[in-house]
Amino acid sequence: MSKRTLPKTSLLAYDASKELRTQHHKAIIDVLNKYPDGLIYEEISVKAGLDKHQVGRRLNELERLQIIHKPGTTKPTSTGRSAFIYKTTTIVEYSKVLVQNKLF
Repeated sequence: MSKRTLPKTSLLAYDASKELRTQHHKAIIDVLNKYPDGLIYEEISVKAGLDKHQVGRRLNELERLQIIHKPGTTKPTSTGRSAFIYKTTTIVEYSKVLVQNKLF
């Protein structure tokens, strides 16, 4: 059985997706830094100019990296459902995470 190799176009698409993910992360962090009380995903989506589904995926990634967190409070969405509020971590915590994850 031969080992399957990825076509060059797949590798290019993967590289492009990494850049897009980084741009989304930055847009979300920039928005949350302007709102210290935090925002729900819908509000972040509107203010960052991103689709709410894109924001949802990126929020999970940023939370795993400990760049943002859910303080445990919720707020109703446009449909009336409860959604967690997200906040950025403090600048000191944020700097440590960036260094630990080699993002800075």
